[in-house]
Amino acid sequence: MPKTPSARELLAAAGIFTLASLVFTFPLVTALGQANRLDSPDALLNGFIVSWNLEQLRNDPLHLFDANIFFPEKGALAYSENLLTASLIAAPVALVSDNPILLVNIVLLAAFVFSGLAAFALAFELTHDRLAAYLAGILFTFAPYRFAHLPHLQLQLAFGVPLSFVLVRWLVAGRGRLYATVGFALAALLTFGSSVYYTVYVASAVPIVALTELYWVPQEKRRRALGQLLV
Repeated sequence: MPKTPSARELLAAAGIFTLASLVFTFPLVTALGQANRLDSPDALLNGFIVSWNLEQLRNDPLHLFDANIFFPEKGALAYSENLLTASLIAAPVALVSDNPILLVNIVLLAAFVFSGLAAFALAFELTHDRLAAYLAGILFTFAPYRFAHLPHLQLQLAFGVPLSFVLVRWLVAGRGRLYATVGFALAALLTFGSSVYYTVYVASAVPIVALTELYWVPQEKRRRALGQLLV
């Protein structure tokens, strides 16, 4: 059994998690530009942040955090989640529509799919068992916690957490050194652009995982792995 899922297996998993996301959130797919938890102030705020980011990144990126709220206060975006990862996910759709509800819904569905894939990859990394990987992906992605927090887009963008664990294991084991190092750095940045909460979790848990993994590698490889981790 391979240590990592093949591209074909990841593609199949992406299809399964996409279908599951549409089913679990039905009938959202029938009204992507109109339906959302608009009864929640948090949902409205998230729609504003994603739209603001896309507009500001295009026109004035140096003043991204000077959101047009709480005038004349500067750096107002820092008072909430920055949702930069959500904005990157929504960017292709924003080329054809500026509907904030549509953009948030696309990010929401993508967050389910990416979370499922990341949990699938982590479980496969740990067990080398496809069934266990799919079960982990489903449990992680469609837990009741998720649906209790549908208005909180930042809490749906959880894929950076399991992805960070996968990549730190690769990095310590010396598998795909450049890819693991760059990938881990990107996973950390994507987590920061998703949720401050998840950033704190990753920053707290990854060192514990890394130190545990370092214990099991041969001593001559530890210095190299530790150096990559520090980078």
